[in-house]
Amino acid sequence: MNLIKQKPLTLAISSLVLISSFAFNFGQAAAVPAAPKVKFDAVKKVLDAKCISCHNDKRHPGGVDLSSFDSVMKGGQHGVIVIAGKPDKSDLVQYVNGKKTPRMPMRQAALSDKDIATISDWVKGGAKK
Repeated sequence: MNLIKQKPLTLAISSLVLISSFAFNFGQAAAVPAAPKVKFDAVKKVLDAKCISCHNDKRHPGGVDLSSFDSVMKGGQHGVIVIAGKPDKSDLVQYVNGKKTPRMPMRQAALSDKDIATISDWVKGGAKK
């Protein structure tokens, strides 16, 4: 008789453990990997090497000055060029990866995949200073 009373309790505990395990694993599978943490200093190195000759504090086509964090975040004549967390909506990323034309930098070799990833990951990570 004691065995009959224990079976429902054992069944309930086993079910709870199974459901909890499933919920935990389901949550893990649904997790989206975070973008690598990229600081603006890394982005600035790319901008200085590839973009600053045209987009600087003295000369800035389209009103885009890429010489500092503040000027990058200010944007240009057509508005902001960086939307934190959204590289697919950020003109800076879209122009350097060629999804918007003209591809930047103009009349120069395209940025390397690594350089594009640096900028994109910075934007995806929140575009912080």
